Amino acid sequence: MSKRCYNVWQGKVNTPSETNLENMRAIYDTNVFGVMSVTKAMLPLLRHGALSPIFARISVLGLFRQPSVSGTNNRLRSSGHL
Repeated sequence: MSKRCYNVWQGKVNTPSETNLENMRAIYDTNVFGVMSVTKAMLPLLRHGALSPIFARISVLGLFRQPSVSGTNNRLRSSGHL
């Protein structure tokens, strides 16, 4: 049985004012909708398999502070939402 792993992640860390909307759409298309499309395509195979593998997707960027995310979190904390 052949085992393959595909990594098509893309991204760039910028502040919101430096972010190009076209690039952001391409990133979401790959990182969000691409993962959803592959997952939906694999579900029938996983449901019919005796030993269905579990796929996990994580991002290393979650380990680093990003200017846009840090600013959002600080605003949410100061307003009492976090």
